[in-house]
Amino acid sequence: METTQHPSTSIHLTQREWQVARLVAKGHPDKIIAVKLEISSWTVREYLKRSYAKLGVTTRAAMIAKLPPNDLMEEAEATS
Repeated sequence: METTQHPSTSIHLTQREWQVARLVAKGHPDKIIAVKLEISSWTVREYLKRSYAKLGVTTRAAMIAKLPPNDLMEEAEATS
């Protein structure tokens, strides 16, 4: 799995973790994210757990607050 780092930060998330984060930022629940990404709800939760651990947070809100806003909007249309 390839890790993607934003050029202006030291945040290392996989491409899929970024996709999940972007959908979380749009307010989607796990079930909707799962449908949009064609994965299970369990897998969505696993991606969230990994992202939380990498970012040192424990909630969706804290994860979103820690990520650069511009990165959360990238590819927004692709994951809509």
